[in-house]
Amino acid sequence: MSNNSNTSGESAKGLVSDAVDGALQAGEKVGEKINEVIEAYQGMREAQAEQARAEREAELQDRVVEEKRRNPDRSVQEIRDEVNRGG
Repeated sequence: MSNNSNTSGESAKGLVSDAVDGALQAGEKVGEKINEVIEAYQGMREAQAEQARAEREAELQDRVVEEKRRNPDRSVQEIRDEVNRGG
């Protein structure tokens, strides 16, 4: 009987050990997925920021072109500087 208890105890320890190893592996996979999501989110935020910069630049360019059509004698740099200052 004592021999059966030992074997059962060792089996239980093995099962617990396997369960802990499985949980650790699952935790690592979850951590990897979280890191992937964070990287994707950062990439998305960078893309959004770049899009916003491009939209601002396009708006600025439109304003410069519009002003240049109204006043062809003005330099583009002068107009751009004025638009950048909020004029």
